[in-house]
Amino acid sequence: MIFSIFNFLDIFFISCIIIFSKFDFARDNKDRNALNLKMHGIVKSSNSRLGGFIILIFILFSYIFYYEGDYFLLNNNIFLASVLFVGLLGFADDAYSGIHYYLKLFFLIFVNIILFISFNQFLFFKTGLEFFNILLSNNIFAFFVSILIITGFTNAFNMADGANGIASGIASAIFLLFYFETNEIFFLLIFKIIIIFFINNIIFGKMFLGDSGSYFLGFTISVVSIYLYNQNQISAGILATFLSYPSLEILFTIIRRLFINTNPLRPDNGHLHNLIYKRIENKNYLFFSQNTYTGFVILSLFLLPGLILYFLIGEVFHFYFWILFVLQVICYLFIYIKLQSKI
Repeated sequence: MIFSIFNFLDIFFISCIIIFSKFDFARDNKDRNALNLKMHGIVKSSNSRLGGFIILIFILFSYIFYYEGDYFLLNNNIFLASVLFVGLLGFADDAYSGIHYYLKLFFLIFVNIILFISFNQFLFFKTGLEFFNILLSNNIFAFFVSILIITGFTNAFNMADGANGIASGIASAIFLLFYFETNEIFFLLIFKIIIIFFINNIIFGKMFLGDSGSYFLGFTISVVSIYLYNQNQISAGILATFLSYPSLEILFTIIRRLFINTNPLRPDNGHLHNLIYKRIENKNYLFFSQNTYTGFVILSLFLLPGLILYFLIGEVFHFYFWILFVLQVICYLFIYIKLQSKI
């Protein structure tokens, strides 16, 4: 009975993606919305930004109709309320075509504080280095570092959502990893929903995750990652490789913006996916759009190697993941410098 309900939700989810793929609910702010899209990613004004909101709704449906476990993370009402709040914050940003970035940052920090005050399991409190462990034993310092990680990655995931398949591809892979390492079936259900969206996104490219999707997925991934890391169920190395693109993108974007003396919080179109898209924009490709090929390039460099390595060695606590991450850093810098020099 439960699986038949979920199969129905699969069909209903696909139907909603098709129906709402051209629904522009921010049409009253169309000019501002187009400007925000252009500064955030590769602009396609005909695309809908409802993808993330639909994913969030169907994840909630799956939780209500399917989930019967006792996993702490998924039975934590504060965590679930936080995810919903962040998703609605992104939805409001989509609907009004650009909430001020300082206001979004304030709300993200506020949610983190509530989460940490309620449950210290979500605090980042240990590393492989004793010196930092001593620092993190101080609750104030642990609060600050945890807020920096979760808020930073939430914005990083939003920043990385600039071409078809990038954010949804990374999210589907990381939730599949969560499932393999915890055997928690609900992570598999989340993977199933996101992979359906991913396939639709790369083939048709008619629907974005939007800020609602990139915000709540980035927030959820970062919080779950810290929780599983604290429980010794996952390693920092494999998280670094799977999440390398958004992490490197936000780090080097901030450095780049500070170097040219611009506000590090303001969006621009100088991201690696923008440079790759410009490089292939005027070329003709079969089957997929240039937008989708841009996503393929990013995923092939910054996600696929980690997936292959994980399936080859079959465990997460291996130093090979750190070696791969270092190679990804070098790859990012090499490609960015090479493409930037051609502009």
